[in-house]
Amino acid sequence: MGYRLDDVKGISVIGLREEERVETYRLQGNLELDLSQNILFNMGVMFEDNGLNGLEISPRLGVNYKVAPGHFLRFLSPLVVASHLLQKHFMMHPLGLMMVVY
Repeated sequence: MGYRLDDVKGISVIGLREEERVETYRLQGNLELDLSQNILFNMGVMFEDNGLNGLEISPRLGVNYKVAPGHFLRFLSPLVVASHLLQKHFMMHPLGLMMVVY
């Protein structure tokens, strides 16, 4: 579980004189299953909610194969959603106009 607060003030950072604040909440879970002595199946999910993007879900599947004692091959298939930083949410147009990016 995680929490992050982005608190930014200043025209040089986000193009506004007012203060902007975004709270982000994260919850992550993981499950592993031994299929055999040499194969481990792994799946996980991360839920993230903030004021810019709303609720986003990022699942992940993986298989670990033991090739020798202490040596594994890992095959992963994540679906990752990148969270926008507050500064990137408020971008300045080259002509000096503020754009709100969603």
